[in-house]
Amino acid sequence: MYGHLQPYDQILGIDLTPIYKESEPSLELKLGSIGPNNQRTSGKEAVIEIFRIEARTVKEEIGPGIYRYRNFNEHIKIASFNNELEPTNETTLNINVNGNPGRYVAVCQLKGGFLRCSDSVLLAGEARARYPIRGRDGFNISTDKEMYQPGETATLAMEAPFGGKAWVSIETDKVIDQFVVDLKNNASKIEVPISKDHYPNAFVTVYLIRPGGQEKIPSERFGRVELNVIRKELNLDVNVVMDKSQIEPRDRGSGTIFITSNGKPIANADLTVMAVDEAVLKLGDWKLPPIIPRFYRERRHNVATYHALDNHIEGFEEEDVTEKGFLIGGGGMDMGQQKKQPRSNFLARAFWMTGLRTDQQGRVEFKFKAPDNLTSFRVTAVAQTKDHKFGKGQSHFEVSKGLMIEPAIPRFIRNGDEIVFRAIVRQKVIDNAKVLISCKPGEGITSLEKEQYEIGPLNKNVPGTFNLRAKVKKGITNVKVLFKASILGNSKITDEVEITLPVLRPGIIQRTGTYGKVPQNETEFVFSKSAPEIWGQSEGDFGITFSRSPFLPKLQGIWGTSDRRS
Repeated sequence: MYGHLQPYDQILGIDLTPIYKESEPSLELKLGSIGPNNQRTSGKEAVIEIFRIEARTVKEEIGPGIYRYRNFNEHIKIASFNNELEPTNETTLNINVNGNPGRYVAVCQLKGGFLRCSDSVLLAGEARARYPIRGRDGFNISTDKEMYQPGETATLAMEAPFGGKAWVSIETDKVIDQFVVDLKNNASKIEVPISKDHYPNAFVTVYLIRPGGQEKIPSERFGRVELNVIRKELNLDVNVVMDKSQIEPRDRGSGTIFITSNGKPIANADLTVMAVDEAVLKLGDWKLPPIIPRFYRERRHNVATYHALDNHIEGFEEEDVTEKGFLIGGGGMDMGQQKKQPRSNFLARAFWMTGLRTDQQGRVEFKFKAPDNLTSFRVTAVAQTKDHKFGKGQSHFEVSKGLMIEPAIPRFIRNGDEIVFRAIVRQKVIDNAKVLISCKPGEGITSLEKEQYEIGPLNKNVPGTFNLRAKVKKGITNVKVLFKASILGNSKITDEVEITLPVLRPGIIQRTGTYGKVPQNETEFVFSKSAPEIWGQSEGDFGITFSRSPFLPKLQGIWGTSDRRS
Protein backbone atom coordinates (compact mmCIF):
# COMPACT_ATOMS: atom_id res chain seq x y z
CA MET A 1 0.00 0.00 0.00
CA TYR A 2 1.40 3.37 -0.94
CA GLY A 3 0.24 6.93 -1.46
CA HIS A 4 1.34 10.55 -1.86
CA LEU A 5 1.39 13.00 1.02
CA GLN A 6 1.29 16.71 0.23
CA PRO A 7 2.14 18.78 3.32
CA TYR A 8 0.68 22.04 1.98
CA ASP A 9 -2.53 22.93 0.24
CA GLN A 10 -0.59 24.43 -2.67
CA ILE A 11 2.77 23.65 -4.24
CA LEU A 12 4.44 26.23 -6.48
CA GLY A 13 6.37 25.44 -9.65
CA ILE A 14 8.37 27.75 -11.95
CA ASP A 15 10.14 27.59 -15.31
CA LEU A 16 12.80 30.16 -16.29
CA THR A 17 13.79 30.36 -19.97
CA PRO A 18 15.93 32.76 -22.08
CA ILE A 19 14.26 34.91 -24.72
CA TYR A 20 16.15 36.16 -27.80
CA LYS A 21 13.29 37.55 -29.88
CA GLU A 22 14.00 41.23 -29.18
CA SER A 23 17.14 43.25 -29.81
CA GLU A 24 18.21 42.67 -26.20
CA PRO A 25 17.96 39.27 -24.56
CA SER A 26 15.57 38.85 -21.64
CA LEU A 27 14.06 36.19 -19.39
CA GLU A 28 10.63 34.60 -19.29
CA LEU A 29 9.28 33.20 -16.02
CA LYS A 30 6.27 30.89 -15.86
CA LEU A 31 4.48 30.30 -12.54
CA GLY A 32 1.89 27.74 -11.53
CA SER A 33 0.56 26.02 -8.41
CA ILE A 34 -1.30 22.76 -7.86
CA GLY A 35 -3.38 21.40 -5.02
CA PRO A 36 -3.52 17.97 -3.33
CA ASN A 37 -5.51 16.46 -6.22
CA ASN A 38 -3.15 17.82 -8.90
CA GLN A 39 -5.65 20.52 -9.79
CA ARG A 40 -4.50 24.00 -10.67
CA THR A 41 -5.02 26.51 -7.87
CA SER A 42 -4.96 30.28 -7.67
CA GLY A 43 -5.78 33.18 -5.43
CA LYS A 44 -2.43 33.35 -3.66
CA GLU A 45 0.39 35.79 -4.19
CA ALA A 46 3.88 34.64 -5.18
CA VAL A 47 7.05 36.38 -3.97
CA ILE A 48 9.65 36.40 -6.74
CA GLU A 49 13.36 37.30 -6.60
CA ILE A 50 15.72 37.32 -9.59
CA PHE A 51 19.49 37.04 -9.08
CA ARG A 52 22.46 37.15 -11.45
CA ILE A 53 25.35 34.91 -10.38
CA GLU A 54 28.83 36.34 -10.89
CA ALA A 55 31.85 34.18 -10.19
CA ARG A 56 35.20 35.14 -8.76
CA THR A 57 37.91 32.62 -9.63
CA VAL A 58 41.19 31.91 -7.86
CA LYS A 59 43.89 29.65 -9.26
CA GLU A 60 45.36 27.72 -6.33
CA GLU A 61 48.56 25.71 -6.29
CA ILE A 62 47.98 22.59 -4.20
CA GLY A 63 51.31 20.95 -5.02
CA PRO A 64 54.43 21.40 -7.13
CA GLY A 65 53.07 22.03 -10.62
CA ILE A 66 49.51 21.02 -9.58
CA TYR A 67 46.80 23.67 -9.72
CA ARG A 68 43.06 23.89 -9.24
CA TYR A 69 40.46 26.58 -9.74
CA ARG A 70 38.29 27.76 -6.86
CA ASN A 71 35.15 29.70 -7.76
CA PHE A 72 33.25 31.96 -5.38
CA ASN A 73 29.74 32.90 -6.50
CA GLU A 74 28.18 36.24 -5.75
CA HIS A 75 24.38 36.54 -6.04
CA ILE A 76 23.40 40.00 -7.24
CA LYS A 77 19.68 40.76 -6.87
CA ILE A 78 18.33 42.49 -9.95
CA ALA A 79 14.56 42.25 -9.36
CA SER A 80 12.09 41.53 -6.56
CA PHE A 81 8.30 41.69 -6.84
CA ASN A 82 5.00 39.99 -5.96
CA ASN A 83 2.50 38.58 -8.43
CA GLU A 84 -0.90 36.95 -7.99
CA LEU A 85 -1.35 33.58 -9.65
CA GLU A 86 -3.91 33.28 -12.43
CA PRO A 87 -6.83 30.90 -11.79
CA THR A 88 -6.66 28.82 -14.97
CA ASN A 89 -3.47 29.25 -16.97
CA GLU A 90 0.19 29.59 -16.07
CA THR A 91 1.32 33.04 -15.07
CA THR A 92 3.91 34.30 -17.58
CA LEU A 93 6.20 37.18 -16.71
CA ASN A 94 8.88 38.88 -18.81
CA ILE A 95 12.01 39.87 -16.86
CA ASN A 96 14.09 42.72 -18.28
CA VAL A 97 17.82 42.35 -17.47
CA ASN A 98 19.01 45.26 -19.67
CA GLY A 99 20.67 42.81 -22.05
CA ASN A 100 23.28 41.73 -19.50
CA PRO A 101 24.34 38.13 -20.11
CA GLY A 102 25.18 35.65 -17.38
CA ARG A 103 23.68 32.90 -15.27
CA TYR A 104 20.38 33.88 -13.68
CA VAL A 105 18.36 32.18 -10.98
CA ALA A 106 14.75 32.81 -9.98
CA VAL A 107 13.62 32.03 -6.42
CA CYS A 108 9.88 31.94 -5.70
CA GLN A 109 7.61 31.11 -2.79
CA LEU A 110 3.97 31.62 -1.92
CA LYS A 111 3.41 34.56 0.35
CA GLY A 112 3.24 33.32 3.91
CA GLY A 113 4.61 29.92 2.93
CA PHE A 114 7.87 28.22 3.73
CA LEU A 115 8.55 26.08 0.67
CA ARG A 116 10.70 27.65 -2.01
CA CYS A 117 11.37 26.66 -5.59
CA SER A 118 14.06 27.89 -7.95
CA ASP A 119 15.24 27.56 -11.52
CA SER A 120 18.38 28.81 -13.26
CA VAL A 121 19.26 29.55 -16.86
CA LEU A 122 22.21 30.78 -18.89
CA LEU A 123 21.52 33.93 -20.90
CA ALA A 124 23.76 34.91 -23.82
CA GLY A 125 24.49 38.47 -24.84
CA GLU A 126 27.01 40.80 -26.43
CA ALA A 127 28.84 41.71 -23.23
CA ARG A 128 31.33 40.08 -20.92
CA ALA A 129 29.99 37.91 -18.10
CA ARG A 130 31.74 36.61 -14.99
CA TYR A 131 31.61 32.83 -15.35
CA PRO A 132 33.35 30.23 -13.19
CA ILE A 133 36.45 28.53 -14.55
CA ARG A 134 36.29 24.79 -14.00
CA GLY A 135 39.41 23.67 -15.86
CA ARG A 136 41.99 24.41 -18.50
CA ASP A 137 40.23 22.62 -21.35
CA GLY A 138 36.46 23.01 -21.46
CA PHE A 139 33.49 25.26 -20.88
CA ASN A 140 29.71 24.81 -20.61
CA ILE A 141 27.17 25.39 -23.36
CA SER A 142 23.42 25.76 -22.71
CA THR A 143 20.51 25.50 -25.16
CA ASP A 144 17.47 27.75 -25.14
CA LYS A 145 15.07 24.78 -25.49
CA GLU A 146 14.98 21.13 -24.58
CA MET A 147 13.57 19.95 -27.93
CA TYR A 148 13.74 21.35 -31.45
CA GLN A 149 12.00 20.74 -34.74
CA PRO A 150 13.52 20.92 -38.23
CA GLY A 151 13.34 24.49 -39.48
CA GLU A 152 13.89 26.04 -36.06
CA THR A 153 17.11 27.66 -34.87
CA ALA A 154 18.87 26.58 -31.70
CA THR A 155 20.44 29.41 -29.73
CA LEU A 156 23.49 28.27 -27.77
CA ALA A 157 24.73 30.31 -24.82
CA MET A 158 28.46 30.12 -24.18
CA GLU A 159 29.89 29.98 -20.67
CA ALA A 160 33.40 30.52 -21.98
CA PRO A 161 36.37 32.18 -20.25
CA PHE A 162 37.07 34.43 -23.25
CA GLY A 163 35.82 35.42 -26.67
CA GLY A 164 37.52 34.66 -29.95
CA LYS A 165 37.07 32.65 -33.11
CA ALA A 166 34.82 29.60 -32.76
CA TRP A 167 34.85 26.56 -35.01
CA VAL A 168 31.36 25.06 -34.70
CA SER A 169 30.87 21.45 -35.76
CA ILE A 170 27.57 19.53 -35.75
CA GLU A 171 28.43 15.88 -35.21
CA THR A 172 27.08 12.40 -34.51
CA ASP A 173 29.26 9.49 -35.53
CA LYS A 174 30.39 11.78 -38.35
CA VAL A 175 30.59 15.50 -39.06
CA ILE A 176 27.24 16.71 -40.44
CA ASP A 177 28.05 20.38 -40.83
CA GLN A 178 30.59 22.95 -39.68
CA PHE A 179 31.15 26.68 -39.81
CA VAL A 180 33.28 29.41 -38.20
CA VAL A 181 31.89 32.35 -36.24
CA ASP A 182 33.51 35.24 -34.37
CA LEU A 183 32.51 35.63 -30.71
CA LYS A 184 33.05 39.20 -29.52
CA ASN A 185 32.66 38.27 -25.86
CA ASN A 186 32.78 35.21 -23.67
CA ALA A 187 28.96 35.22 -23.35
CA SER A 188 28.09 35.57 -27.04
CA LYS A 189 25.54 33.27 -28.59
CA ILE A 190 25.81 30.83 -31.48
CA GLU A 191 22.83 30.05 -33.67
CA VAL A 192 22.53 26.60 -35.24
CA PRO A 193 19.79 25.95 -37.85
CA ILE A 194 18.06 22.63 -37.18
CA SER A 195 17.59 20.26 -40.13
CA LYS A 196 16.22 16.77 -40.60
CA ASP A 197 19.76 15.38 -40.51
CA HIS A 198 19.91 16.28 -36.82
CA TYR A 199 17.07 13.93 -35.91
CA PRO A 200 16.76 12.35 -33.36
CA ASN A 201 19.81 13.99 -31.79
CA ALA A 202 23.10 15.62 -32.69
CA PHE A 203 26.05 17.11 -30.87
CA VAL A 204 27.46 20.59 -31.29
CA THR A 205 31.18 20.90 -30.59
CA VAL A 206 32.64 24.39 -30.25
CA TYR A 207 36.41 24.75 -30.54
CA LEU A 208 37.15 28.26 -29.29
CA ILE A 209 40.53 29.88 -29.86
CA ARG A 210 41.77 33.28 -28.74
CA PRO A 211 44.59 34.65 -30.92
CA GLY A 212 47.73 35.75 -29.16
CA GLY A 213 49.59 39.01 -29.36
CA GLN A 214 52.41 40.98 -27.83
CA GLU A 215 50.77 41.07 -24.40
CA LYS A 216 48.90 37.75 -24.31
CA ILE A 217 49.40 34.18 -25.40
CA PRO A 218 46.93 32.23 -27.54
CA SER A 219 44.44 30.00 -25.75
CA GLU A 220 41.95 27.30 -26.73
CA ARG A 221 38.89 25.72 -25.11
CA PHE A 222 36.36 23.04 -25.99
CA GLY A 223 32.60 22.97 -25.38
CA ARG A 224 29.96 20.42 -26.33
CA VAL A 225 26.19 20.19 -26.01
CA GLU A 226 23.55 17.76 -27.27
CA LEU A 227 20.58 18.85 -29.39
CA ASN A 228 17.39 16.77 -29.18
CA VAL A 229 15.21 16.98 -32.26
CA ILE A 230 11.65 15.74 -32.84
CA ARG A 231 9.88 15.16 -36.13
CA LYS A 232 6.13 15.07 -35.61
CA GLU A 233 5.50 14.00 -39.18
CA LEU A 234 7.04 10.61 -38.35
CA ASN A 235 4.42 9.84 -35.72
CA LEU A 236 1.28 8.03 -36.84
CA ASP A 237 -1.88 8.42 -34.77
CA VAL A 238 -3.54 5.01 -34.65
CA ASN A 239 -7.12 4.97 -33.37
CA VAL A 240 -8.79 1.57 -32.89
CA VAL A 241 -12.58 1.67 -32.67
CA MET A 242 -14.48 -1.55 -31.85
CA ASP A 243 -17.99 -1.94 -33.26
CA LYS A 244 -19.13 -3.62 -30.05
CA SER A 245 -17.63 -3.22 -26.61
CA GLN A 246 -19.04 -6.60 -25.49
CA ILE A 247 -19.09 -9.79 -27.57
CA GLU A 248 -20.45 -13.22 -26.82
CA PRO A 249 -18.22 -16.27 -26.97
CA ARG A 250 -17.82 -17.48 -30.51
CA ASP A 251 -19.50 -14.37 -31.84
CA ARG A 252 -17.84 -12.38 -34.55
CA GLY A 253 -16.48 -9.00 -33.55
CA SER A 254 -15.28 -6.14 -35.68
CA GLY A 255 -13.59 -2.82 -35.39
CA THR A 256 -12.04 0.00 -37.38
CA ILE A 257 -8.52 1.44 -37.27
CA PHE A 258 -7.90 5.06 -38.27
CA ILE A 259 -4.37 6.19 -39.07
CA THR A 260 -3.56 9.84 -39.37
CA SER A 261 -0.50 12.07 -39.15
CA ASN A 262 -0.88 15.72 -38.20
CA GLY A 263 -4.60 15.32 -38.76
CA LYS A 264 -4.21 13.96 -42.29
CA PRO A 265 -5.12 10.35 -43.21
CA ILE A 266 -2.25 8.10 -44.22
CA ALA A 267 -2.76 5.73 -47.16
CA ASN A 268 -0.96 2.45 -47.92
CA ALA A 269 0.04 1.83 -44.32
CA ASP A 270 0.87 -1.73 -43.26
CA LEU A 271 -0.63 -2.93 -39.99
CA THR A 272 -0.32 -5.78 -37.51
CA VAL A 273 -3.21 -6.32 -35.10
CA MET A 274 -3.18 -8.62 -32.09
CA ALA A 275 -5.27 -9.36 -29.00
CA VAL A 276 -3.74 -10.78 -25.77
CA ASP A 277 -5.29 -11.66 -22.42
CA GLU A 278 -5.22 -8.56 -20.26
CA ALA A 279 -4.59 -10.58 -17.11
CA VAL A 280 -1.51 -12.10 -18.67
CA LEU A 281 -0.23 -8.71 -19.71
CA LYS A 282 -0.84 -7.23 -16.26
CA LEU A 283 0.85 -10.20 -14.63
CA GLY A 284 3.98 -9.49 -16.61
CA ASP A 285 3.51 -5.70 -16.43
CA TRP A 286 3.86 -5.59 -20.19
CA LYS A 287 3.36 -2.31 -21.98
CA LEU A 288 3.66 -1.45 -25.61
CA PRO A 289 7.10 0.20 -25.95
CA PRO A 290 7.55 3.46 -27.88
CA ILE A 291 7.76 2.69 -31.58
CA ILE A 292 9.70 5.66 -32.95
CA PRO A 293 12.83 5.16 -30.76
CA ARG A 294 13.02 1.55 -31.96
CA PHE A 295 13.60 2.72 -35.51
CA TYR A 296 15.28 6.06 -34.82
CA ARG A 297 17.66 5.33 -32.00
CA GLU A 298 19.60 8.07 -30.30
CA ARG A 299 23.01 8.43 -31.83
CA ARG A 300 26.21 8.33 -29.85
CA HIS A 301 28.87 10.94 -30.25
CA ASN A 302 31.87 9.45 -31.99
CA VAL A 303 33.90 12.36 -33.35
CA ALA A 304 37.14 13.28 -31.57
CA THR A 305 38.52 16.82 -31.36
CA TYR A 306 42.06 17.34 -30.12
CA HIS A 307 44.16 20.19 -28.88
CA ALA A 308 45.82 22.20 -31.62
CA LEU A 309 47.92 24.84 -29.87
CA ASP A 310 50.26 22.21 -28.44
CA ASN A 311 51.60 21.68 -31.96
CA HIS A 312 51.23 25.25 -33.17
CA ILE A 313 54.18 27.59 -33.52
CA GLU A 314 53.86 31.15 -34.73
CA GLY A 315 57.36 31.06 -36.19
CA PHE A 316 60.33 28.75 -36.23
CA GLU A 317 64.06 28.79 -36.39
CA GLU A 318 65.90 26.79 -38.98
CA GLU A 319 67.00 24.36 -36.27
CA ASP A 320 63.39 23.24 -35.84
CA VAL A 321 63.39 21.47 -39.20
CA THR A 322 66.89 19.95 -39.03
CA GLU A 323 66.83 16.35 -40.12
CA LYS A 324 68.89 13.49 -38.73
CA GLY A 325 72.51 13.26 -39.71
CA PHE A 326 74.86 15.87 -41.07
CA LEU A 327 74.03 16.96 -44.60
CA ILE A 328 77.16 18.88 -45.46
CA GLY A 329 76.85 18.94 -49.24
CA GLY A 330 79.41 19.02 -51.98
CA GLY A 331 80.21 22.68 -52.51
CA GLY A 332 78.95 25.39 -54.81
CA MET A 333 80.02 28.28 -57.00
CA ASP A 334 79.30 31.64 -55.33
CA MET A 335 81.74 33.43 -53.06
CA GLY A 336 80.11 35.42 -50.29
CA GLN A 337 81.38 37.51 -47.44
CA GLN A 338 83.10 35.24 -44.92
CA LYS A 339 81.98 35.35 -41.27
CA LYS A 340 83.91 34.38 -38.16
CA GLN A 341 81.13 32.07 -37.02
CA PRO A 342 81.08 28.27 -37.10
CA ARG A 343 78.71 26.66 -39.55
CA SER A 344 76.38 24.42 -37.55
CA ASN A 345 72.89 24.82 -39.01
CA PHE A 346 72.67 22.04 -41.60
CA LEU A 347 69.20 21.62 -43.09
CA ALA A 348 67.78 19.29 -45.68
CA ARG A 349 64.96 21.82 -46.26
CA ALA A 350 66.21 25.35 -46.61
CA PHE A 351 62.81 27.02 -46.16
CA TRP A 352 59.06 26.48 -46.41
CA MET A 353 56.73 29.44 -46.97
CA THR A 354 52.97 29.67 -47.27
CA GLY A 355 50.53 32.53 -47.56
CA LEU A 356 52.30 34.26 -50.43
CA ARG A 357 50.04 36.12 -52.83
CA THR A 358 50.76 37.87 -56.12
CA ASP A 359 50.01 41.55 -56.70
CA GLN A 360 48.12 43.16 -59.58
CA GLN A 361 51.05 42.48 -61.87
CA GLY A 362 51.13 38.83 -60.94
CA ARG A 363 54.30 39.15 -58.87
CA VAL A 364 55.24 38.13 -55.36
CA GLU A 365 58.54 38.35 -53.54
CA PHE A 366 59.88 36.04 -50.86
CA LYS A 367 62.96 36.10 -48.67
CA PHE A 368 64.76 33.37 -46.77
CA LYS A 369 67.91 32.66 -44.81
CA ALA A 370 70.31 30.19 -46.38
CA PRO A 371 71.38 27.22 -44.25
CA ASP A 372 74.98 26.33 -43.49
CA ASN A 373 75.32 23.23 -45.64
CA LEU A 374 77.27 23.86 -48.83
CA THR A 375 75.21 22.29 -51.54
CA SER A 376 72.63 22.93 -54.27
CA PHE A 377 68.93 23.43 -53.53
CA ARG A 378 65.98 23.02 -55.84
CA VAL A 379 63.19 25.58 -55.50
CA THR A 380 59.70 24.37 -56.39
CA ALA A 381 56.62 26.63 -56.50
CA VAL A 382 53.00 25.51 -56.75
CA ALA A 383 50.20 28.03 -57.42
CA GLN A 384 46.41 28.03 -57.54
CA THR A 385 43.59 30.52 -58.01
CA LYS A 386 40.03 30.77 -56.72
CA ASP A 387 38.64 29.63 -60.04
CA HIS A 388 40.56 26.36 -59.71
CA LYS A 389 43.59 27.07 -61.87
CA PHE A 390 46.86 25.39 -60.91
CA GLY A 391 50.51 25.64 -61.92
CA LYS A 392 54.06 24.80 -60.85
CA GLY A 393 57.62 25.91 -61.53
CA GLN A 394 61.16 25.05 -60.47
CA SER A 395 64.56 26.69 -60.09
CA HIS A 396 67.87 26.09 -58.27
CA PHE A 397 70.35 27.84 -56.03
CA GLU A 398 73.61 26.84 -54.37
CA VAL A 399 75.21 27.62 -51.03
CA SER A 400 78.99 28.02 -51.38
CA LYS A 401 82.16 29.67 -49.95
CA GLY A 402 85.67 30.44 -51.17
CA LEU A 403 87.16 28.04 -48.59
CA MET A 404 85.11 25.05 -47.54
CA ILE A 405 85.49 22.40 -44.86
CA GLU A 406 83.55 19.18 -45.37
CA PRO A 407 83.64 17.06 -42.20
CA ALA A 408 83.74 13.32 -42.88
CA ILE A 409 82.87 11.86 -39.50
CA PRO A 410 80.37 9.25 -38.28
CA ARG A 411 76.89 10.15 -37.09
CA PHE A 412 77.66 9.00 -33.54
CA ILE A 413 80.49 7.64 -31.40
CA ARG A 414 80.63 5.31 -28.41
CA ASN A 415 82.27 5.45 -25.01
CA GLY A 416 85.83 4.18 -25.24
CA ASP A 417 86.09 4.47 -29.01
CA GLU A 418 89.23 5.53 -30.80
CA ILE A 419 88.11 7.73 -33.65
CA VAL A 420 89.61 9.68 -36.56
CA PHE A 421 88.17 13.15 -37.06
CA ARG A 422 88.56 13.67 -40.79
CA ALA A 423 87.76 16.72 -42.91
CA ILE A 424 88.00 17.46 -46.65
CA VAL A 425 89.20 20.99 -47.52
CA ARG A 426 88.63 22.75 -50.84
CA GLN A 427 89.36 26.29 -51.99
CA LYS A 428 88.63 28.12 -55.22
CA VAL A 429 90.54 31.37 -54.75
CA ILE A 430 94.13 30.87 -55.89
CA ASP A 431 96.37 28.06 -57.04
CA ASN A 432 99.18 26.63 -54.88
CA ALA A 433 97.49 27.80 -51.71
CA LYS A 434 98.50 26.46 -48.34
CA VAL A 435 95.71 25.94 -45.85
CA LEU A 436 96.08 25.95 -42.09
CA ILE A 437 93.46 23.65 -40.56
CA SER A 438 92.78 22.66 -36.98
CA CYS A 439 90.38 20.44 -35.07
CA LYS A 440 89.36 21.19 -31.50
CA PRO A 441 87.44 18.34 -29.85
CA GLY A 442 85.27 19.21 -26.87
CA GLU A 443 85.38 17.90 -23.33
CA GLY A 444 85.48 14.14 -23.08
CA ILE A 445 87.81 13.70 -26.08
CA THR A 446 91.56 13.16 -25.74
CA SER A 447 93.60 14.04 -28.83
CA LEU A 448 96.27 11.49 -29.80
CA GLU A 449 97.88 13.68 -32.51
CA LYS A 450 98.52 17.30 -33.33
CA GLU A 451 95.31 19.31 -33.48
CA GLN A 452 96.62 21.82 -36.06
CA TYR A 453 98.87 21.64 -39.13
CA GLU A 454 99.24 22.87 -42.72
CA ILE A 455 98.09 21.01 -45.81
CA GLY A 456 98.86 21.80 -49.42
CA PRO A 457 99.74 23.48 -51.62
CA LEU A 458 96.25 23.07 -53.07
CA ASN A 459 95.07 24.27 -56.46
CA LYS A 460 91.54 25.49 -57.06
CA ASN A 461 88.84 22.87 -56.37
CA VAL A 462 91.49 20.24 -55.48
CA PRO A 463 90.64 18.53 -52.18
CA GLY A 464 92.97 18.17 -49.24
CA THR A 465 92.56 15.83 -46.27
CA PHE A 466 92.96 16.50 -42.56
CA ASN A 467 93.03 13.69 -39.94
CA LEU A 468 93.12 13.72 -36.15
CA ARG A 469 93.13 10.56 -34.05
CA ALA A 470 91.39 10.87 -30.69
CA LYS A 471 90.07 8.79 -27.78
CA VAL A 472 86.55 9.01 -26.36
CA LYS A 473 86.31 9.05 -22.59
CA LYS A 474 83.60 7.28 -20.61
CA GLY A 475 80.68 8.94 -18.91
CA ILE A 476 79.78 11.58 -21.51
CA THR A 477 76.62 11.83 -23.61
CA ASN A 478 77.65 14.20 -26.43
CA VAL A 479 80.67 16.09 -27.66
CA LYS A 480 81.26 19.12 -29.89
CA VAL A 481 83.95 19.13 -32.56
CA LEU A 482 85.11 22.43 -34.08
CA PHE A 483 87.04 22.57 -37.39
CA LYS A 484 88.78 25.78 -38.46
CA ALA A 485 90.60 26.55 -41.70
CA SER A 486 92.24 29.59 -43.29
CA ILE A 487 94.42 30.31 -46.32
CA LEU A 488 97.91 31.32 -45.31
CA GLY A 489 98.60 34.88 -46.35
CA ASN A 490 94.90 35.79 -46.58
CA SER A 491 93.28 35.79 -43.16
CA LYS A 492 89.90 36.99 -44.52
CA ILE A 493 89.24 33.71 -46.34
CA THR A 494 88.26 31.29 -43.57
CA ASP A 495 85.74 28.64 -42.73
CA GLU A 496 84.56 27.12 -39.46
CA VAL A 497 82.32 24.11 -38.90
CA GLU A 498 80.96 22.89 -35.57
CA ILE A 499 79.44 19.43 -35.23
CA THR A 500 77.72 17.92 -32.18
CA LEU A 501 78.06 14.13 -31.95
CA PRO A 502 75.98 11.92 -29.65
CA VAL A 503 77.99 9.50 -27.50
CA LEU A 504 76.28 6.13 -27.04
CA ARG A 505 76.99 3.18 -24.85
CA PRO A 506 79.02 0.26 -26.21
CA GLY A 507 77.20 -1.61 -28.92
CA ILE A 508 77.25 -5.12 -27.35
CA ILE A 509 74.50 -5.46 -24.74
CA GLN A 510 74.54 -8.59 -22.62
CA ARG A 511 72.02 -9.58 -19.94
CA THR A 512 73.49 -11.90 -17.33
CA GLY A 513 72.55 -13.16 -13.91
CA THR A 514 74.52 -14.55 -11.02
CA TYR A 515 73.90 -16.25 -7.70
CA GLY A 516 75.48 -16.07 -4.29
CA LYS A 517 74.88 -17.16 -0.72
CA VAL A 518 74.97 -15.19 2.49
CA PRO A 519 76.49 -17.34 5.29
CA GLN A 520 74.31 -17.75 8.33
CA ASN A 521 76.85 -16.27 10.72
CA GLU A 522 77.59 -13.18 8.55
CA THR A 523 75.54 -10.03 8.21
CA GLU A 524 77.42 -8.64 5.20
CA PHE A 525 77.17 -9.75 1.58
CA VAL A 526 80.09 -8.70 -0.67
CA PHE A 527 78.56 -8.53 -4.13
CA SER A 528 81.86 -8.09 -5.97
CA LYS A 529 82.94 -11.61 -4.91
CA SER A 530 79.94 -13.14 -6.71
CA ALA A 531 79.75 -10.83 -9.74
CA PRO A 532 81.36 -11.95 -13.04
CA GLU A 533 84.74 -10.40 -13.77
CA ILE A 534 83.46 -8.76 -16.97
CA TRP A 535 81.07 -6.63 -14.92
CA GLY A 536 83.99 -4.62 -13.61
CA GLN A 537 84.84 -3.52 -17.17
CA SER A 538 81.26 -2.86 -18.28
CA GLU A 539 78.60 -0.21 -17.88
CA GLY A 540 74.95 -0.69 -17.08
CA ASP A 541 72.40 -1.27 -14.35
CA PHE A 542 71.80 -4.25 -12.14
CA GLY A 543 69.22 -5.36 -9.59
CA ILE A 544 69.63 -7.60 -6.60
CA THR A 545 67.12 -9.94 -4.91
CA PHE A 546 67.38 -11.51 -1.47
CA SER A 547 65.32 -14.62 -0.87
CA ARG A 548 64.90 -17.35 1.74
CA SER A 549 63.12 -19.66 -0.66
CA PRO A 550 64.53 -23.24 -0.64
CA PHE A 551 63.93 -23.45 -4.39
CA LEU A 552 66.16 -20.54 -5.37
CA PRO A 553 69.48 -22.51 -5.30
CA LYS A 554 67.94 -25.06 -7.66
CA LEU A 555 66.99 -22.32 -10.11
CA GLN A 556 70.53 -20.94 -10.48
CA GLY A 557 70.56 -21.70 -14.21
CA ILE A 558 67.06 -20.34 -14.79
CA TRP A 559 67.62 -16.82 -13.55
CA GLY A 560 64.63 -14.61 -14.09
CA THR A 561 61.97 -17.09 -12.95
CA SER A 562 58.89 -15.67 -11.28
CA ASP A 563 59.54 -17.67 -8.08
CA ARG A 564 61.43 -14.86 -6.36
CA ARG A 565 60.52 -13.10 -3.16
CA SER A 566 62.21 -9.92 -2.03
